[in-house]
Amino acid sequence: MKVIAAGVSKTGTKSMAEALRILGLTVHDSMEHYKYHRQVWYDYIDGKATLDDIRESYKGVDAVTDFPVHIFWEQLAEAFPEAKIILTQRDEKSYIPSAMKQRIALANNKSCIFLFTFSPTGWKYFKFLQVFLGVMDGHQPLFPFTNWPFSANLRAIKYRQHNAAVLMNAPKDRLLVYSVKEGWEPLCNFLNLPIPNRPLPHKNHGATIYDDRVKNDPTFQKMKREAFVIVSLIFCFMAACVSYFL
Repeated sequence: MKVIAAGVSKTGTKSMAEALRILGLTVHDSMEHYKYHRQVWYDYIDGKATLDDIRESYKGVDAVTDFPVHIFWEQLAEAFPEAKIILTQRDEKSYIPSAMKQRIALANNKSCIFLFTFSPTGWKYFKFLQVFLGVMDGHQPLFPFTNWPFSANLRAIKYRQHNAAVLMNAPKDRLLVYSVKEGWEPLCNFLNLPIPNRPLPHKNHGATIYDDRVKNDPTFQKMKREAFVIVSLIFCFMAACVSYFL
């Protein structure tokens, strides 16, 4: 492990993930955490996993970004003492509306709600969201089709607490406080890597990440296939019941 991106979602974490990939690093972002590492974090929450388990789970990964990394950055920093820590930040006045916009976009995404309701993989992913949104917001939706609560005031408090904790506890010689607006130079200087001859990427602008996943992500394509089968079976069962009782 070379880089732990400790910033919370919507502080440039998707841009950071893509930038690190451009720099040649193997990056695990939120979808990779779901696919490959979610069980080690569930076990860690339950007191069943150790730092050795975390180290083994992330063996061969160069960099980690987005949730649940911002929750467990200290455990990762302890498991990988040579890794550098990057705290992505943005102005709170722009961060809170951006975070709220993404939550509303997810809550109103009918395709996601359908997949989270009718696909076994969708249910697993919804549980993943439940666990870690609950940590950040203090509450979470009970079901995919129920209200997805968001408190701007609580999120602001959590955002300040998180940034203060990183600034207080991260070793200064391992920490870079960074905004993606600063471009390549401070990032590459910190990592001792050459500056690419291209602009630093800007990802998830406009909170479109879940629209993109529904269209392109392999896990979401699996959800679509599962949901199609399950809904088809439900309709066949209902049709058989109607036919039987008529």
